[in-house]
Amino acid sequence: MTAPADPSEPGALFVVVPTVFAAPDALAECLAGLRAQATPHRVLCVADGRPPPPGLRAEHPAVEWLELPCNLGFCGAANAGLRRALADGADLCLLLNDDAAPEPGCLAALVRAAESAPDAGIFAPLLLSPAGDRAAGLGIEINLLGSGRDRAAGLAPQAAASLEAQVLAATGGALLVRRTVLEAVGLFDEGYRFYYEDVDLCLAARDAGFEILSVPAARVRHRHSASLGRDSPRKAYYLSRNQVRLVAKTFPWPHLAYALPLSLARLGVRVVASLSRGELRTAAAQVRAAASLARGVPRLLARRRPMRPETFALVRRCLRWGEEIGPRC
Repeated sequence: MTAPADPSEPGALFVVVPTVFAAPDALAECLAGLRAQATPHRVLCVADGRPPPPGLRAEHPAVEWLELPCNLGFCGAANAGLRRALADGADLCLLLNDDAAPEPGCLAALVRAAESAPDAGIFAPLLLSPAGDRAAGLGIEINLLGSGRDRAAGLAPQAAASLEAQVLAATGGALLVRRTVLEAVGLFDEGYRFYYEDVDLCLAARDAGFEILSVPAARVRHRHSASLGRDSPRKAYYLSRNQVRLVAKTFPWPHLAYALPLSLARLGVRVVASLSRGELRTAAAQVRAAASLARGVPRLLARRRPMRPETFALVRRCLRWGEEIGPRC
């Protein structure tokens, strides 16, 4: 079993795994993958609203369980784990979904990347399909409407590894962040709850002067959407709402003047498209997202944190693309 990280040592690595036990077998694979890592680390598993199964706790005695009183969503659970890690002396925090299993050497590759790139604050491992034969993502891109997609998704792992190391953002499904970033820009904005909170944090880090790098040598097999479900109405709600929320909060003028109304209009089009396909629950979730935005966008506009021009220059200059975060995460 891997020795836990010593908080007195520089570079102490903590792994934060939020979970609601929606897929206990996936969580077991995640914890087994972490136990097989040779790099010293501590694992904080944030149990969101319920205690861990006794068998899982017994199988992984080195895992520390942080049991929250209720379900706080991904952002709230991740923040609780990150606060605990920082309080215990973490210099590096790996945020890992409970359906993401690191392959051997993953933590070592991330630590090497952090040591060799002191100006970088966030690192994105290579997410793979469950079979490991295709890339599921190597960072995140966003376009002029705030839509996100997983960079390199569908490519062979070797092809993904040949892409440029610099990325706009890393996915919260597997994201290594330095203490200095969290101290400079804060934790996740819990107003997102699920989805796009990772992009928001990465944009803030870039604006604060930190680079964000992909690390294809660090590989993680990711099942995707074990918590909310791949096509669930809850997922449709948060994706629809938070794409517009990101635009309202972070897009600079004059781009906000077209991006906000167009992203709202596209949400309306998606409602009609869902109705035409007979997806009544999805359409209802999208309508609820629109209602939430009607209440929340004015407050967001009053406390915006627009991107610097240098950061916005990395946004993909297109209004649409075929594969977005929605179908994949």
